[in-house]
Amino acid sequence: MAVSSEVKEDYFLSTIAVETVFEIQDCVEFPKKKIVLKHTLSSSVDMVGLQVWRGAFLLADFILHHQHIFKDKLVVELAGGTGFTAIVAGLVAKQVISTDVDRGNILSLLSSNLEKNLPGGNVECRELDFFWDAFPDSISSELRDSDVILAADVVYDKNITRHFFKTVQNILNFGGKTIFIAIERRLWTDNHGNLVAPNFDIFKEHLEELSNLQINESELLVEELKTDFPKYFEYNRVPELTLWKIVLAKL
Repeated sequence: MAVSSEVKEDYFLSTIAVETVFEIQDCVEFPKKKIVLKHTLSSSVDMVGLQVWRGAFLLADFILHHQHIFKDKLVVELAGGTGFTAIVAGLVAKQVISTDVDRGNILSLLSSNLEKNLPGGNVECRELDFFWDAFPDSISSELRDSDVILAADVVYDKNITRHFFKTVQNILNFGGKTIFIAIERRLWTDNHGNLVAPNFDIFKEHLEELSNLQINESELLVEELKTDFPKYFEYNRVPELTLWKIVLAKL
C-alpha cells in the first residue's frame, strides 16, 4: 500500500521524487537560510522515511524558537528520515547524530541531504533500528553522552510504536535526557462513520505506560507542550499536530 505525506498538498508538489527548497522565514539568526531536500511524495509503508512529514516542521519550528535548549548540546534524532529536523538542529546544536533504519536507500538519502545542507559540518547519520534489543558500539556512546533526543512522526504502526518506546526507555536508562516528540493525530473514518485515530491512541497508551516508570531512582515527567510558537516554515500547522516533552527527574 502506498502512503503520501501531507506536505505534498502543503507545497502543491506533483512529482514522485523531488528536490524541494524549504526557506526559513522571519528568523533573525538565519535570515536567508534555505534547506534543500531530496525526498519522495509517496512510498510504501516501510519506506515512509523517504518523505517529509509535518511533525518534522513542527519540531524544527520549536528548535528555532527555543534555541537555548539546544545550544552547545549533543542531539540525537531517532528515525531521521530525510534529515530535515536534524539539519535545523545542526544550525543551533554543538553536534547532531541523525539515525534511521538501514532499509532501501533511507540512510543514503539521509546522508546526502545532511552533507548537501551542512557540508563537513556538525551533523552526521548513523544506523539505529528500533527492533534492536541492544545498541551496538557504533551508536551507544553517542546515546549515552547525548543531552537531547528528537523524534518527529516516527510511529505509524502498533508494532513499531511498541519498539519505539522500548528504544526510548533503553536510551533513558543511560541517564538524564530531554526528549521531544512531535506527532500528528491522524484521523480516519471507521466502519461506523466515526472519526478515530487508532495509531495516536496507541502512542498515548505507551506514553502513559512510560510516565509510570521509575528509571535509576528517577521519575519520568511527560508533558504536552503548546504549539503556538511562531512558524518559520511554510506548512499547514493543523490542530492535530502535537508536541511532547519527556524528562527524567530525581525522586
